[in-house]
Amino acid sequence: MTDLKKTPLYEEHVALGSKMAEVGGWLMPIQYSGIIEEHNQYPSIRGSSVSLKC
Repeated sequence: MTDLKKTPLYEEHVALGSKMAEVGGWLMPIQYSGIIEEHNQYPSIRGSSVSLKC
């Protein structure tokens, strides 16, 4: 197995319970609590992209 690089915030992500995955040779956070919970937690972010119509 190849040694994967870690970002400076790796330990913080792990401490917060992030699920880590290899992305281009780096260990990166991909999920914390769950897709549905994270989706429901930020409804204003989803709504803002709709209002950016040209």
